[in-house]
Amino acid sequence: MPTADGQFEARCRFRDHDGVTRLVQRIGKTKTGAQNNLKAALRERQGKGGAQINSESRLADLGKVWLAEVKADENMATGTKQHYRYVLNSYVEPAVGALRIREATVEHLDRALVTIRERHGRASAKSTRTVLSGMLGYAARRGAINTNPIKYTSSIRRGRNNANRPRALTPEETQEVLTSLRGMKRAVDLDLPDLVTLMLGTGCRIGEACAVRKALNAEGKQLLDLEAGTWEVNATVIRVQGVRRLAELQGKGRLNWEEQEELAVLLKYPPGLHVQERPKTGAGWRRIALPPSVVDVLRRRETELRLRGPVEVIFGSPKARALRDPSNTPGDLREVLNAIGCDTCGGTARLPGKAGRTRRCPDAGPYAWVHSHTFRKTVATRLEEAGCTPRQVADQLGQANPSMTLEVYFGREVVTTRAAQILDTANAA
Repeated sequence: MPTADGQFEARCRFRDHDGVTRLVQRIGKTKTGAQNNLKAALRERQGKGGAQINSESRLADLGKVWLAEVKADENMATGTKQHYRYVLNSYVEPAVGALRIREATVEHLDRALVTIRERHGRASAKSTRTVLSGMLGYAARRGAINTNPIKYTSSIRRGRNNANRPRALTPEETQEVLTSLRGMKRAVDLDLPDLVTLMLGTGCRIGEACAVRKALNAEGKQLLDLEAGTWEVNATVIRVQGVRRLAELQGKGRLNWEEQEELAVLLKYPPGLHVQERPKTGAGWRRIALPPSVVDVLRRRETELRLRGPVEVIFGSPKARALRDPSNTPGDLREVLNAIGCDTCGGTARLPGKAGRTRRCPDAGPYAWVHSHTFRKTVATRLEEAGCTPRQVADQLGQANPSMTLEVYFGREVVTTRAAQILDTANAA
């Protein structure tokens, strides 16, 4: 209705979460503007998407509303948000997206998780279970379902066969890998020997290694103190996706409220590589001691900073003055690790190609099983063999739960002989 000052007022009665019906009104310069302002106020009052979700809603629609809440969570890592979106689009929607919330029974969800594990593997099934748990937990909070059925589905356990056992490099293999990488031209061109030395000397993640900087923390202390031989791990390099989506939203004339929020997030965190001022997890924020060999490498590289400007990282991109992409680095590692001991390329990782160019060697040597995470498992195993407790090893790796370290990161091939010596002494007595 028109107001005395020439504007328009839209009003309605809204039943709040406490059960009391109240009058809600908003003013706008036009009738449509007043209505839009009222709708926005109601959305905010009920929680974004709250009234849109009920027992008849499809899981695909629930996923979109839940994902909007996830994107708005400032405490969640950007990489985790992107991973949840990928899992939602790739596994959840194709498997159960057409089901209504009331149809999301334990039987249906359990069958879907088993199928995803058989087709895509255990890791994909675990991620799907995590996303479904978040979605249905959101639905339970909104009153669309009484309880979260995902907690009653079968747990997705790690296989018990030897193929799934953690495997780490032996000390001899570790030395051979480092020596081979330092003598391989392709590995040097990709700036990998020093990076691998850091990872094998600290157990850090690739993203954390790419974010090593000569900078100060919030307390004014050096993050990387080579005199004291310490490194405060407080950041990681991430790739924010959405280059095409950002261009699409910027090219549209009018955006609805969901698109406006999406655009605001993309503008706040522009697509591309960024140093995220927090590690992957809360436990990842740690200060660790550096071995002398790593200190020597970092001291030498201090004068060879690949990236200048507001962010000065020690391990920048090997081909450009930019951040190193932690998503592409495992592929570079795969190429050079496959070449160690390879008869086809002779340990060079490259073969002659067309027009004087070279191509990647298609074969692999004895270290084809090694990947970037093997270095973390190797560090965990060496520390355990030296007598460190699981809690100490977890703190070194930046993990909150020592049980994760025990199950996933300790690579055991031969049981320690110390147990036999202790038992022999006890039995002899």
